[in-house]
Amino acid sequence: MPTDPYRGDNLHDQLFVKLFTAARVSIGSDWNTRDVCSGYWRLYRNNRDGAGVEWACGYYPLRARQVHFIPAWVKFTCVCRQPVEHFYIHFDLIGLTGVTVQRLFQKPLAVPLAANPPDPQDIFRVKAFVYAALADLFATIPAGQLAELQAAQSPVAPAIRHIEDHLGELMTNQQLAGLCHFSEDHFARLFRHRLGQTPAQFILE
Repeated sequence: MPTDPYRGDNLHDQLFVKLFTAARVSIGSDWNTRDVCSGYWRLYRNNRDGAGVEWACGYYPLRARQVHFIPAWVKFTCVCRQPVEHFYIHFDLIGLTGVTVQRLFQKPLAVPLAANPPDPQDIFRVKAFVYAALADLFATIPAGQLAELQAAQSPVAPAIRHIEDHLGELMTNQQLAGLCHFSEDHFARLFRHRLGQTPAQFILE
């Protein structure tokens, strides 16, 4: 019996990957760098153990044959204790605001991925590799966080972006509803349904 066709959804239809660079290099002690922090995501996959990153909560090993993500804005220090073949991709996840990324992705993350990294010059396979790894990563996101990601792409997204861009300023439900072209009551109900909290609670948090 055929399954229902895929009809798209608010989250994945509006998220896409923008690649900056991809390479396969050998790293050693020359890779060691302190206080790295960037506005883009990093994907790492190593052929052997021996490298890792130190971040606010301790040491995170970049274990071999796993895909590791370091989300944008996570501050870390590179540590390499022995020569390692290091495949990396720097990319941006378009469709999520910086504040949303910082709220939901605050640490290095890993997913298993059986496929070998592609040739860095093969841009389509590199992108496919990133998307496959992100699919596995998003499958591990708790329901509450996933709801917030979906809300960031929802009809209340203009209000969320306005809140993130104007923290510290006075905002009313009427003003936020106007940005989304809803009545105040409908906006308040929809916002609570999507995020599980009122706009005032979201702003306070």
